[in-house]
Amino acid sequence: MRSEKILEVATQAIENQLRDSDPVDTKQTLEKLIDRGVPENEAKTMITILFMEEMFEVFKNKNEFNTERYIQKLKEL
Repeated sequence: MRSEKILEVATQAIENQLRDSDPVDTKQTLEKLIDRGVPENEAKTMITILFMEEMFEVFKNKNEFNTERYIQKLKEL
């Protein structure tokens, strides 16, 4: 899969998380970053990068998506 397509899929996954509040931590992190003065598009990019890091682990090590680790990384932003 081309890198542009991967980014598009990851971005859509984040939009779905925000829309569905699943996990709610994604929306809370976006709001926190915006409150700190980070532009919305930049905040979404930061969240998308974390999501992509977690997906890399899924594909590289053939592990399941680690939601707890993803949420912890969101809280560290």
